[in-house]
Amino acid sequence: MAMVPRVADSVARLRSFLRLHLLLIFLCSTLCMVSIQTRHTLGTSDVSGSKRLALLPRAAKKGFGADTPKAKKAIPTNCPCLSGKLYRDCCRPCHKDPRLNVTPEQLARARYSALALKKYDYLIDTTHPSHPDYQDNREAWKKVMTRNNRGFRYVGLNVTSSEPRGQDLHAVTFEAASEPEKVADLPQVLLTRECSIYRFDGAWKYAEAEELKREVVKGASSVRQFSS
Repeated sequence: MAMVPRVADSVARLRSFLRLHLLLIFLCSTLCMVSIQTRHTLGTSDVSGSKRLALLPRAAKKGFGADTPKAKKAIPTNCPCLSGKLYRDCCRPCHKDPRLNVTPEQLARARYSALALKKYDYLIDTTHPSHPDYQDNREAWKKVMTRNNRGFRYVGLNVTSSEPRGQDLHAVTFEAASEPEKVADLPQVLLTRECSIYRFDGAWKYAEAEELKREVVKGASSVRQFSS
């Protein structure tokens, strides 16, 4: 009768061993299935570990704290020259390529928009060497432009006439409006009436200016009143 407990103990141990064995088999099968599904999902079933790293996005390879891309400057919807057109269809092509063959009036509008958007390189590229302000040092010239236009925004343009003056000269008369960036209790607009002279030298370029009128209008609620 002493053998009965021993046999019972052996059977119990055997059952425990079989249950543990079956559990291990189930876990291994589950892990294999997960691995296969993951590889198929990522499309890297035959890719080595180093190549798999190469497929990751660049930001992931740089790690946490990597530099984020700089936000792009917003592109205005309406053109600053107040032509009534979208900026992309009006002055932007000129700003992207200063060598475009445009009319003097188009150039006047593009230069005003460049001033409003602080695209000083375009102003330099479209200025004739005979202009009094022309200089070879572009960086110094840009600093002068930046200093002279600091604190102002350009809010309106009205072209009043465009006429040739000889074979290689053309005059464009316009009214341009600007105002302080910091709006005071009494709004004010600087109105400039100017006749710009453009010289053709392979392309039209700004050569000189004849200032006809310059005044500060206080209490102006909108610059569009000047274009009426």
